[in-house]
Order: sequence, then C-alpha cells, then structure tokens
Amino acid sequence: MSEEWEELLIELKKIPRGVESAPQYLRHIMKMFVADFEMSVSKRLDMKYWSKLKKMMDEMRKASENDRVVDLNVQNLAMGFMTELSLLVDCHYEIHSFGQDISPHLRWNSQVYSDRKPVKSKKNCRVFMAYILLRIGDLMRYKDCLPKARELYEQSCRINPADGAVWNQLGLISVLSAQYLESVYFHTRALHASLEFPSATGSLTTIFKKFANRDISKSMPVNELYLSCLAKIHFLLEIENSETLLQTISEKLATSKEMIVSLMSVYEHLEDGTELEQRAVGYISTIWTISYRILMETLANRIEESEDVLEISNLLHLLTFFHSAPKLLEEIDESETSGDVRTIVDWLMTSGSSDDVISDTDGFRYFHCLEERQYPLKKSHLIEIFKGAIVDESEGTEFNTSAEQASSNNSSPLKSTSRSPVKAQRREDPESSDEEILQRGRRRGRAPRLNESNDTDDELF
Repeated sequence: MSEEWEELLIELKKIPRGVESAPQYLRHIMKMFVADFEMSVSKRLDMKYWSKLKKMMDEMRKASENDRVVDLNVQNLAMGFMTELSLLVDCHYEIHSFGQDISPHLRWNSQVYSDRKPVKSKKNCRVFMAYILLRIGDLMRYKDCLPKARELYEQSCRINPADGAVWNQLGLISVLSAQYLESVYFHTRALHASLEFPSATGSLTTIFKKFANRDISKSMPVNELYLSCLAKIHFLLEIENSETLLQTISEKLATSKEMIVSLMSVYEHLEDGTELEQRAVGYISTIWTISYRILMETLANRIEESEDVLEISNLLHLLTFFHSAPKLLEEIDESETSGDVRTIVDWLMTSGSSDDVISDTDGFRYFHCLEERQYPLKKSHLIEIFKGAIVDESEGTEFNTSAEQASSNNSSPLKSTSRSPVKAQRREDPESSDEEILQRGRRRGRAPRLNESNDTDDELF
C-alpha cells in the first residue's frame, strides 16, 4: 500500500455521503486507482464505485419522478463514469490482454501510452475488467439494449467465469427473451459458481412455478416438457405417464449441458427421507440412466464418424457430470456400454499424449455441484474412470501404470479415493412427513459465503 493511496483513503472518508457529493466521491476513487491499481482492486473499490454510482442514478431518477428523458440522460452519465474509470486505469497501467473480450471503447491503443506501469497480478486485471463489463452490461440492459447487454455479459463471463453474478445477469437476459431453459442453466451456474450468487434461487423458483402446473399430457416442445418435469421434481409433484415422458426428455438431455446442469442442481438439493422425495429421486435416476447410455453411444459414434475434437471434448465434460453422481449409475449394466467404452478409451489413448488436457470452453471448472471434479480435465483421468469397465483381472496390466500413477498423484477426476464412489449419504429426517417437507419448501443453494461480486450498500471503510 503506497503512502499516496493511504492519504487518499483518509480523504475519501471525509467526503460527505449524500448524492450531491457523489461525483466528487467517484472522482476520488479514480485517483485511488491511479495511485495504486492493485490495492484498489484488492479492496474492491470497483464495487464501491458502482454502488455509489447506482445510488446516484436512483436518487436522480426518483427526483425526476422517473421522467424517461431524465432517465436516459442519467444512464448515459453513468455510462460515461464507468467508461472513464476503465480508460483511466488502462492509461496508467498495463492491463493484461484478454483477446477480443474487451470492447475497444474501454481500452487505449497500446501505442498511445508507452510508459504505463506493469501490473503483477493478472487476476486483479481479470477481476477489474470483468466487473467493468458486467456493470456496463447492466447499464445497457437498463437502456433496453438487450443484444449489447448480452454481448458485454458474455465478455465478462469469459474473462471471469468464477463470478456467479455475471451468470445471473445472463439468466435475466435470457428470461426477457423467453429462453427459459437457457435462463435456468445460467441461474444454476450462478448458484454453483466459485463465487456463488445465492439470489439466483429466487429466479429459478419463479421459472419453476411457471412450469410446474403445465398439462404435460398435451404436446409441447421438448424444452418446455423438460422444464415442466423438472419443476414437478423440484416441488415433489407426480409426473403422470412418466415412463414415456422421461424417455423423451432423456433423448435430448444426454447431450444438453443446459439440461444436465440444471438436473444436477435439483438432485443435489433433494433428500430421500420421505416417499415424495424418493419418488422424485426415482424420476431423476430414470433420466440419468437412459441419458447416460445415449451419451455413451453418441460419443462413440462421434469418434468413429469424425474428428471434431471440440464436439468430442464437450461431450466428455458432460460424461464426467454423469460420473459425479455414481449412485444414479448403479443400475447401469456395464455390458450394454462396454463396446462404447472401448471406443472412447481407444480414442483417449491414441489422440496424443502431448495434448492430455481437454479444453474447457464452458468454464466448468468453476461449476461446483455434486462430487467435485478435478480440473483441468485430462484424458488420463477419463481412462482411469473407464478402466474398471473394460479390464478383467487377467488383463489388468494394460492400464496399471497410468492408473497407479494417477492414483499416486491424486489425479482422479472425482475427489474420492473409492474406485466406485458412492454419493455422500443424504441427510434423513425420519420425523419429517411429506406434508412438512412441502410446507417448509425446497431447500436450494449452499450456505452463502462472502461473494465479492454482490452489490452492497455497506461502506467498505
């Protein structure tokens, strides 16, 4: 912490908190970023900056009685403040490049300023730029420029996929365009991100309520049928004609990250202490089993038909999701998938050891649900998963070396020492009736942790 930054901090505390002094307050935070960028980011002054700016916007809108013209002017003013902060930092510091994920109007041409200070932590650059893009995306959403808002959110998400806040905002954009399955996926990612966004629970519940009472006996698109069934599972309702409907759902879910991710979340927050919950778990088990077989067959076919490495990589990530709930795979007859397993393992072993890491374009390493998966995902990890399914005791030497090495290095893709890990025992409450379960509602989300991407009205100092 530089002496100049400490002095500026003392002065910041003396600035009045009223809306009249908001511009002065914002300018002062800009000075603190110029004085010491890394200290300012570590103290999350970017969040403080946005919080003050948002309060100023709200007060000005309230004073104008939500006049549309004034509202637009206020939004443009806020856009100017956010852009100026980004340009000011980029003018004085060598912000790391993130490819094409930073809009040109937020960066200077590197040839304009050649004496900028280096930044030691790429993480600080990542957090700062992702937050700037997130909040400018919010401003675009306020202006009803939804395509631009989505573009900015996606840029922010690619830079910092660990932040649940940006996943949540993507979910808001999706629901505004009636893309409900996509919205459920994004809100689920927000809820299970490294930096959780617990408020996403409310958005998920709203969508589930919308679909829970749909008449699923009538024909409807598969996406809507899935959401209706998922909502019924979530609320412990019965799915009539479940055998046929779950088969239909499973055929698409097998290769749909949006469906698999949301089903994982609902399953994680289910218990099996009552008959209603056991029925819900049974529905999920049926979907899981059918989808797993379909995914294995699809993956084997893709390997044989083409060498689209990106598509195969994406399917392999989905495959690890199924193995993160081993209890749901207990009903699988290994003989039914042994041929597909052999095809997949052969590809993993012959596709080149120099590129052992499987690309993660969706940032799944920051998605924490069910049993933890070790990232980066490696081909050697997947070979270890399948080893037991294709190797008899008499021929086990073929994979022994790689398996033993993986074990010694704690490189199992699932953080479990068991070869066939069982899902952690669910908590059971024998005194809870089905009615009590329904009355207290479904419990979604993990215990909230400090989420440095959440807005707060509390003062940092």
